[in-house]
Amino acid sequence: MRGFTGAAARLAPDELIALLGEYQGLLLPILKAHGGSIDKFMGDGILASFGAVSPDPAFAAQALRAVDAIWTAVGHWRAQRQAAGLPAPDVGAGLASGEVVFGIIGHGQRLEYTLIGDAVNLAAKLEKHNKVEHSRGLTTRTTYQLARAQGYAGSKELRAARRVGGVAAPLDLAVLG
Repeated sequence: MRGFTGAAARLAPDELIALLGEYQGLLLPILKAHGGSIDKFMGDGILASFGAVSPDPAFAAQALRAVDAIWTAVGHWRAQRQAAGLPAPDVGAGLASGEVVFGIIGHGQRLEYTLIGDAVNLAAKLEKHNKVEHSRGLTTRTTYQLARAQGYAGSKELRAARRVGGVAAPLDLAVLG
């Protein structure tokens, strides 16, 4: 969420938990409707995967469709919250494709499902890089082209040779919003 820290400073604890519940309740059905699997909630963030848990030959296209649907839903949600005089955080996204390892990790009584791999790390870096690009969502040109090959019809702005923190070589990016 964008603007969550400011909202957290102004809201009572029960209001903050309600805000997170609304946000998660809004996004989860969209992610699931597009074949996404929720890995975990990370404070005000959600880590989801497409095609890792259940193979999907159109995983990249589904992920981009999910992001498009999220932008629409979040726009309506924010307008409702603003009209009610409530904090209305925006949502950012980072999307990457590649091989991942997924499974159960932990020990004894504390186990959890998780995703591990360069694609997971890159997605987090792209989400953070939105601030530099003044965007809401980013993916790589490679993932965008894969999504187009899988039937995604949306058109996205491309930005060449961007330096993303923590990534050695420049990346060509597609702006998702």
